[in-house]
Amino acid sequence: MIIDTEQEQIPMTRTVADRLAELRDVFDKRYNERIGSEFTDHVAQLHDSDPTRVLDDAANRVLRFLRGQPIVGKHLIYSAGPDGPWQLGRVTPGTFGNFTLEPATFDRLDDAMRAVFAARREAFRTVGHAPLASVQTTDEGGSK
Repeated sequence: MIIDTEQEQIPMTRTVADRLAELRDVFDKRYNERIGSEFTDHVAQLHDSDPTRVLDDAANRVLRFLRGQPIVGKHLIYSAGPDGPWQLGRVTPGTFGNFTLEPATFDRLDDAMRAVFAARREAFRTVGHAPLASVQTTDEGGSK
């Protein structure tokens, strides 16, 4: 494309990297809108009824989105032993061990999974969207 300014022709330079960045922005916007529209109370009810067996397509899309977020600041489940108790924690650079535990403990893993889902949902609602994860993915059932 060429821009004609006062009879002077200036070629418009748009690189492949520019176009890829534009497409990524469009994708990110549409994906966040879709997740936002699918992140309903129904999805929360499905997860809360049985966090280890969610079969709904929209609910699984939301869960994959939440699990795929960058690790820093994300709520994770910490296991103090092979069979619990479990606590929620957050990866917090600059703190001892780069991990901060929250005071609440859970005797059942399902309860910890419900709590981490609720915390991630609240974080999503606060921001209104969440940045897409780069390469890292973790599972909400993972332990340190």
